[in-house]
Amino acid sequence: CPYHYFLRYGLRVEEERPFRVNAPDMGNLLHAAVDRWTTYITPFLAKNTLPSFSASEEAIRKEGANVLVETMDSIKRRDPRNAFFLRMAEKTLMESHARIFDHVENSAIKSIFHEYPFGPNQVLPGLLLTQFPRKVVLRGRIDRLDVLKDSQETYVEVLDYKTGSTSFSLSEILGGVHLQLPLYLRIAEEIGKPFGAFYFPLRAP
Repeated sequence: CPYHYFLRYGLRVEEERPFRVNAPDMGNLLHAAVDRWTTYITPFLAKNTLPSFSASEEAIRKEGANVLVETMDSIKRRDPRNAFFLRMAEKTLMESHARIFDHVENSAIKSIFHEYPFGPNQVLPGLLLTQFPRKVVLRGRIDRLDVLKDSQETYVEVLDYKTGSTSFSLSEILGGVHLQLPLYLRIAEEIGKPFGAFYFPLRAP
């Protein structure tokens, strides 16, 4: 349709985005804030130390605010309904931070990586699924990859942040369903011995 072509490539008209904040918006906000917090915490882990809880909390609060300003215009943020849900998202972020910080503080984690890529031309090679009749290699990104160390060994654990109600089911894994975490852990074996695979809820308990 010439008119459709003119709108799309001439005027570059885009479909109007929903004005209301929805669940994916909140999920993206939480994921991005935690991802940026990882960058903040990593130098401390490299020195075998941690910041104070209050300093870490303030850091993730600031990252959440920065993500919000960068991804959502002020008109949408000021809408009363949206403002309410964004306050709830901030509360969820703070409660999630408390659990994440406790996990890191009471573990032997030395490094945390977010969105760690695997596949061809990456540090972590992809998982070869089949060689014949055509080579198929699994590629993607691990939501969070932790490296743990003791005096003798290096271990790895993989975590997948979830804002929904996903639960871990051994029967589904054995049945060939929900293989994401086991596959991630299998791929991470290139770095260290498997330690665990977990869903980590980014929501208020």
